[in-house]
Amino acid sequence: MHISLKRFASVATVLAVIPVSMALSEIAVMVEEVAVRPAATLTVAPPSDAVPEQGGKPVTTEGVDLLTLVNGDSLHGALVSIDPADYGLRWQHASATAPIDFGLKAIAQVKLAPRETPRRRPNDARVRLTNDDLLDGQVVQLSDTELTLDTWYSGRVVVQRPMLKSLAPNASVSPDIYRGPTDFDSWTKHRSARGAWRLKNGALYSSTSYAIGRTIEKMPDMANIQFDAAWVHGYPAFYFAFFTDNLTSYSGNSYALRISNTSVYFYRYSSNRGSQNMGNVDVQELSKSKQATFNILADRKNRAFTLLINGRMVKQWTDSGASPGPGKGIVFDPDNENPMKFRNISITQWDGTVPKQGAAPQAESEEDVIQFINDDKVSGHLTSIANGAATFKTSYASLDVPLERAVRIDMSSETAERARRNGGDIRAHFAGSNAGLVTVGLERIQESTVNGQSENFGPIQMPLAAFALLEFNIYRDKSDEESDDTLF
Repeated sequence: MHISLKRFASVATVLAVIPVSMALSEIAVMVEEVAVRPAATLTVAPPSDAVPEQGGKPVTTEGVDLLTLVNGDSLHGALVSIDPADYGLRWQHASATAPIDFGLKAIAQVKLAPRETPRRRPNDARVRLTNDDLLDGQVVQLSDTELTLDTWYSGRVVVQRPMLKSLAPNASVSPDIYRGPTDFDSWTKHRSARGAWRLKNGALYSSTSYAIGRTIEKMPDMANIQFDAAWVHGYPAFYFAFFTDNLTSYSGNSYALRISNTSVYFYRYSSNRGSQNMGNVDVQELSKSKQATFNILADRKNRAFTLLINGRMVKQWTDSGASPGPGKGIVFDPDNENPMKFRNISITQWDGTVPKQGAAPQAESEEDVIQFINDDKVSGHLTSIANGAATFKTSYASLDVPLERAVRIDMSSETAERARRNGGDIRAHFAGSNAGLVTVGLERIQESTVNGQSENFGPIQMPLAAFALLEFNIYRDKSDEESDDTLF
């Protein structure tokens, strides 16, 4: 017998720990009491790797999944299956003799323990879609209407061409180094910062002044570092450190921006020589909004740095002192207790091009643009891809380009389309460092297979073992009429 808890997720906590010997009348009283009282914070000790199946016989899993509810409660156990049209999400807890059912509207995410995965084939290409999905695979062909991508997780996937935003056909020379955040565990928190940060809908949220950071293993010396920041109160106050060897503070051996109200300071920090203020700039537009896009163009070897805010170049610095070292980390460190949000974090290889002072943001191209490994760029029309080569038509010639010579192809915005957002969509993050993600309308998860569909590529089946995280109710902030600058 399964227990339906579509309306009162907190009831599941009680039922999961009820002694088998308890009378049904006593259980009914407990359920009634929980249903009418306010939800409390759920505290569940992690169970062992052995979780009981129906009937009490233990089943050994490779790890323990973690279910997080919309209200912040969490529950360790194992994801059994999902059927949105029937029982919702079925969860097995170590202390329950039968699976527990949750309505999907109560679910925030499921963090999946590692599972045995099919053998992965090399991924030559990374495809970004107009809804910011990231798909890895091997390019089979591209026509005027569709891209065929051979993937290890779902065989051949056919993506509608208007849904393509960019294509990095040769991942080994791709300018993309990191895009996120997607995996909270890859970030390092200060030992005293328990609960100070959380990851929600692809954004990091702070609640205190403790720092959070992560190592970028392939951090380039020529780096284009970009992120969006938002703040609740009237002005921003935070540090952002990069090229750092200290992931729990803006100091250490690093370069750092300090943003305070409308002032932006640039520092070099050294464990041996202390800090050096290399100058500041006043940016009045920071007082007129509650969010901004920060972009740092960093040349470590020549110690030259350019700052863009909302796409406009506002200041350049050159460090005449000694380099702080070979650090590979980035750190966000709020300067006070006011909540902050950081999202759309990206680190790419920078080609050295510096925009003019005060230049307007570059508009999306009306043509396709191909970038070569020598940093040359050509605009025109990508006619087709076949047999490992791209045919690119320009105003002066038709070029046949081996894909191994192409770093990135940005698709024209003129014919771009974006998949519609539907209430049953989930966002699934692939397992692995800097892995991709895919958004699908979930049909079911059964027998360790994810079944879904998307306007991007139609019906799709993928192994559950391919993923590390499943996000639910991914448009909830918008449907609850929360604006982009409302954090909580």
